[in-house]
Amino acid sequence: VIGDNEGTWTPTCPINWIKPGGFYGVPDFAGLPKQSFPTVRDNPLCWLPHNDTDNSNGGQVWITGKNFGPLSGQLLHSSYGKCRLYEVMKEEVGGQMQGGVVPIPIDTDGKGKQKFDFDSGICRLRFNDKQNALFLTGLRGWQTTAQRDAGFYRMRYTGKPANLPVDLKVRPNEIAITFSEPLLEKSVTDADNYSVVRWNYRWTENYGSAHYKMSNPKLQGHDDMEVTSASLSPDGKTVTLNINDIKPVMQMKIVYNLKAADGTLVRSVIHHTINVVGNLRGEVHVGEYRIVDSKK
Repeated sequence: VIGDNEGTWTPTCPINWIKPGGFYGVPDFAGLPKQSFPTVRDNPLCWLPHNDTDNSNGGQVWITGKNFGPLSGQLLHSSYGKCRLYEVMKEEVGGQMQGGVVPIPIDTDGKGKQKFDFDSGICRLRFNDKQNALFLTGLRGWQTTAQRDAGFYRMRYTGKPANLPVDLKVRPNEIAITFSEPLLEKSVTDADNYSVVRWNYRWTENYGSAHYKMSNPKLQGHDDMEVTSASLSPDGKTVTLNINDIKPVMQMKIVYNLKAADGTLVRSVIHHTINVVGNLRGEVHVGEYRIVDSKK
């Protein structure tokens, strides 16, 4: 797994799930003459909007320990630009990886007061099994929201409820999100507690990309998606959102405003990518995003 920064031939930061022989986006580095440049890039695991999620990635790490709470065994992604740490949810569908990220709250004073931002841009991170701790380094330079020139951090699991999404699955007309702790059913089943929008980017030699509507690729903007209903699994942890017309898309944003079973507010946002759903597969071509029906 690797990340990349928005730039030429990189419409916004991706998290790439690397496979042998794959091509991940920059024809200039493919070692080919311009007339032979690739015209399709392999789909990333997910795209990350640069305005509010990640404009410059720091790196990734696997939590290899078994005692790190709901993040045990998970993949994490760090943002140098936004000074944040993200949990990466992932699934394999039709031979392709896809998923999304959610910011991880950190308890900085040991009293339960949580925030999301570190005070320097996170560049490197390593998990130490023996200490059951995640170590992170950061700095401040170009294009970062960092407040301090440098930082060295140790992050440990407090044992307190995290109320984090830990799994994301996309199926025709529904999205299932599994949380680390049980939720209050009344808050889950209220469809007004969710906001869902989607959009695409353009993969070109230009630096970065604007957001383009799926409904009209010529227009910049987002398409609103209606959550027609929501339900909660018997164990209280999995939320299923019923949404019509789910298709492959480069970017979807899910905002949720819920409550845990103990009444704690559970509010955050998931940014994810749908590469495959049902028989439909998304393809990133030069200047356009195509949806292909694999049965045709």
